[in-house]
Amino acid sequence: MVLKIDIVWMGKGWHSLIPIFSEKLKKELPSHVAATIRVARRTPHDEIDPSSLNGASMLIPTMEKCGPDELRAAGSNLKLVYQPAAGHENIDSQACKELGKLCSVSIHVISY
Repeated sequence: MVLKIDIVWMGKGWHSLIPIFSEKLKKELPSHVAATIRVARRTPHDEIDPSSLNGASMLIPTMEKCGPDELRAAGSNLKLVYQPAAGHENIDSQACKELGKLCSVSIHVISY
């Protein structure tokens, strides 16, 4: 049985990092885990469409706001909010804690 992880990239840019991050995941995750990374859809006002977060196992906010609304929009599958670089001040760590979600700047917290 393959465990599937759905990762949503919330940022407007830095999309060139997605293939690099995908390759790193392939190398580090066990063979029974398959991870996909998708980019969050945006509204006509250039805001994140909350429905595009639904079903995510992991959110990568980059520099986007990630508070209670975004965490709830992702749904019950969400386990981790991961910031791959410094500057994770837009992640509401208190909301993560209250909703039982991990918040980290280290990929090594993923353990399935």
